[in-house]
Amino acid sequence: MLCDQSIIAGAPEKLYNFCIPETIPTDFQNRLSFYTTRGFRVIALAYKELPVKFKWTDAQAAKRDMIEHDLEFLGLLILQNPLKSETVPVLRQLRNANIRTVMITGDNIRTAISVARDCEMVDSTATIYILNVTEVNNINEKPNIVMEKADSGVQPDFTAIHIYDTNSYFAIDGKTWTNLKLYYEDLIPSLLVRTTVFARFQPDQKTQLVTSFQDLDYIVSMVGDGANDCGALKAAHVGVSLSPAEASVAAPFTSGIPDISCIIWLILEGRCSLVTSFSIFKYMALYSMIQFVTILILYTCHSMLGNFQFLFIDLIITTTLAVTMGRQGPSKILHSKRPMSSLVSAKNLVPLTLQIFAIAAFQVGALYYLYQQDWFQPIPSDVSDEIILSWENTVLFTVSCFQYVILAWHFTKGKPYRMNVFTNFWFLLNVLCLTVIVTWMALYPCKRIAEIMELIDFAEGDVYARKNMAQAAFPMYILQETTKE
Repeated sequence: MLCDQSIIAGAPEKLYNFCIPETIPTDFQNRLSFYTTRGFRVIALAYKELPVKFKWTDAQAAKRDMIEHDLEFLGLLILQNPLKSETVPVLRQLRNANIRTVMITGDNIRTAISVARDCEMVDSTATIYILNVTEVNNINEKPNIVMEKADSGVQPDFTAIHIYDTNSYFAIDGKTWTNLKLYYEDLIPSLLVRTTVFARFQPDQKTQLVTSFQDLDYIVSMVGDGANDCGALKAAHVGVSLSPAEASVAAPFTSGIPDISCIIWLILEGRCSLVTSFSIFKYMALYSMIQFVTILILYTCHSMLGNFQFLFIDLIITTTLAVTMGRQGPSKILHSKRPMSSLVSAKNLVPLTLQIFAIAAFQVGALYYLYQQDWFQPIPSDVSDEIILSWENTVLFTVSCFQYVILAWHFTKGKPYRMNVFTNFWFLLNVLCLTVIVTWMALYPCKRIAEIMELIDFAEGDVYARKNMAQAAFPMYILQETTKE
């Protein structure tokens, strides 16, 4: 099979340099600017006459620079790729949540700027400056950085702006990025703060950009769908592939949703998981502190919790609450405030410390109230073994059971990162059942249950005093809410 022509397609600004100047229209740049500033994808076409004896096997062995020179320009192929309907709403949600978005693309820089305006990644009234680096003949000479207003077409409109001007943005292409890395690396952190559009970026440049944002302490999420995104997807803190093909190999997450709305759900699910994990951890930590305080006070009174009391607390109360606490789904609204990311931060430790003091204060207060009753008979101080069946044990056991339930409710509040607690049916049912059971054991336990749980029968004490101690659950709840933040 003989070949007599080679058809070449590529980026217009690249193919321009490979073509014979006489074959390129004089208004080439004007035409290119016209289409790219309106968001069209533009591909340049050219061809080259080949020798008649140039065979197919020769074409397979030929190097690119042998073909890609002295081309005859054919024209521009204009393509339109409209935005997906989900794009603008998703970017609005991210912006309202104070999450910054940037565009990294292989398209023409003016096309990328046009798309950035259409999808509201930048304000319609904002000024976008294209950064360029001047050409130098001497390799030892440092090039200058120049700025061109994106809306000025082919006529450069150079000006000086403040780098932190909130109504101005930068756009950088791959060639400028390479020169900035080579000559102006110290300026890159400042430029990244205001740059929103990165165009004509090669795969390795995308990876460099992701790591540069990470060096500025950004938590970077990358969404891509092509093989040229693999490096950046792997380098990002959270890489999401929109395609089950090549990009999914490198990305930690592969989305079943073929658009960028998946990142909203990923953030919502992540925040919900983080808050739920912290809530259960704090609940389990305070559960152990409640039990520790109870046992410590009982030891000083020559008493101890019984085996069935331990079993009831650990298996019936704590286990069921911990299992059902995590059944709330994520909130449907992306909140602007980020959840706490550290368990050892002051915002976590101070409320936990105050809650521990509140827990101890209520148990000591309940014991003090018990001591004020005329019918109360304390455990003799000269006993050698701990006595389980006692008023001290009965009071502290019932008060601590209320504290376990109240803390679980306190740590299962939903907003703003989880759905409302009333959507968690199994947790509500569990809290209701446990509240009824604990209240029943505190006020009117049947004789058989009192024997099994080693509780003193209600008839042996003052009903009003016992009701008062049960009603103390309400101020306990209020105090826990007060010490929450």
